[in-house]
Amino acid sequence: VYTIRAGGVDIWGTGDEFHYVYQPVSGDLDVVARVVSLGAVDVWSKAGVMIRESLSAGSAHAMVALTPGNGWVFQRRAIPGGSSSHTQGDAGVAPGWVRLVRRGSLVEAYQSRDGQSWAPIGSDTIPMTNDVYVGIAVTSHEVDLATVAIVDNLRITEATVASNRPPTVSLTSPLSGQQFTAPATFTLAAAATDIDGRVESVEFYADSTLLGRVTSAPYSYTVNSMPQGTYGIRALAVDDGGASSMSETAVVTVSVASIQPPRAVVFVASVDHATLVTKYVLEIYRSGTEPGADTPVATSDLGKPAVDGNGEITVDRSAFFQALAAGDYIATVSAVGATASARSGTVSFSR
Repeated sequence: VYTIRAGGVDIWGTGDEFHYVYQPVSGDLDVVARVVSLGAVDVWSKAGVMIRESLSAGSAHAMVALTPGNGWVFQRRAIPGGSSSHTQGDAGVAPGWVRLVRRGSLVEAYQSRDGQSWAPIGSDTIPMTNDVYVGIAVTSHEVDLATVAIVDNLRITEATVASNRPPTVSLTSPLSGQQFTAPATFTLAAAATDIDGRVESVEFYADSTLLGRVTSAPYSYTVNSMPQGTYGIRALAVDDGGASSMSETAVVTVSVASIQPPRAVVFVASVDHATLVTKYVLEIYRSGTEPGADTPVATSDLGKPAVDGNGEITVDRSAFFQALAAGDYIATVSAVGATASARSGTVSFSR
């Protein structure tokens, strides 16, 4: 059991700050560990296993980590001093298992809740020297604060010879950051290849929910009536040997269309405007109720404005409409005299 107290700004960007418990290892390898617990100093505090080419801050490396607020993540820097890349895994917090497998330059990342059933997060080609440093990496993601991680079941073994290389897959649509209006219809698309066989299928997921499965190129699927929410869209490619790879995640947002309330009241002036009308009153009723018979939810005294050349009256009531709660309404205007009043027809609107 390893209890590691660590600070550090992050393992990210072009240089890393973290605590590393490691040993030198040569060649292909398989490293597994369980993150028992991790102090939630930040949602991006990290604890997991790492393969690192050198002990310099900008070294090429690969890491699978658990975080307090962002689940499992596969992070890597393919070129020394270069930028970092990220593939999002499932949601979850410690305890959880993490695993990296290196075969040549290919590094595969896995996640597990029980240490028995492993799900791929992703893979990448990361050229590193034959001799590397392998172990447990922990960062608090806060320069002035430390986190404490407890990690056990660390195992570093020689990777078995792969009889089947996993396919490669990238999500081409939608793009991360795209926004849609509910109920949304949009196309999911991916590019997938297999170096030593054929792609058997491509599955599209919203978070952990399967949206659709395509068995031949082009790998595209249309989503219909997607409800409001924020979704992590991924593509999983499976080859004819059963190996699989997951694409990076595109985060999309499906929002309800914004309904703008009316801003003004426009109505035809009463034929008795000049002689009998003392004022006009706007009445708002819930949709499905009866003007005059039921009680209005809101009223507004419109006064007695001037009539334009078309015989119409226009009164700005944007603040009045804005104050209404969301819902469906009907509006009517009454011409009020000293002894009687007359009500117009109705107009429906939504807020």
